[in-house]
Amino acid sequence: MTGRLRGLIRRGATAAAPPRSADDPGAPERCDLCATPIPPEHQHLVELSAGLLRCACRPCAMVLDLSATHGGRYRLVPERLQALPELAHDDAVWETLRIPVALAFLVRHSESGPVAVFPGALGPTDATIDPPEWSALEAAHPVIRELQSDVEAVLVNRARGARDCWLVPIDVCYRLVALLRGEWKGLSGGDTVWEKLDLFFDDLRRRAAPASSEPGEVAR
Repeated sequence: MTGRLRGLIRRGATAAAPPRSADDPGAPERCDLCATPIPPEHQHLVELSAGLLRCACRPCAMVLDLSATHGGRYRLVPERLQALPELAHDDAVWETLRIPVALAFLVRHSESGPVAVFPGALGPTDATIDPPEWSALEAAHPVIRELQSDVEAVLVNRARGARDCWLVPIDVCYRLVALLRGEWKGLSGGDTVWEKLDLFFDDLRRRAAPASSEPGEVAR
């Protein structure tokens, strides 16, 4: 796994379950940029050079997102969440991409290109997607061309007969990574992890914009 991806996933797991001070476990989470207290639902920035996911207060997110248009080091994670049912049911695409597991997300890095990431009990693994295969995916499903590098992903769930696919903010994927790594028990995962996965994906279905709508943002 690339250093950039390891850093994002490590920080993403922390963002999904923020650490608390040993002296004050009830202390609020703080902005990674200015240390201002922030609510549990807050924005994230990708620090491109270090490959880290940073928790951000609204002022820091706005200022640093603006700087990104001028070659800044941070990129704001967007809030767009869109269902992709046609891609979810396109078995030929997944066979071409050789996705070997039922849960995966695809992300295009601005420097190293597209990869498929497979979250699991021991953490995530990843595989490079060849450019011709990625181009074929874009040709078959043009919405993939809209995917913002580093900060958005295509999340696919084909576990236990499911056929779900979404365009999601990258922090959603790292919450999934943290959930699997933290809750998986034994060989099959155990009832608890599957119950929590059902809730996780039910929440995505509830919040996702329908595929027929214009791309946009929804509240997280």
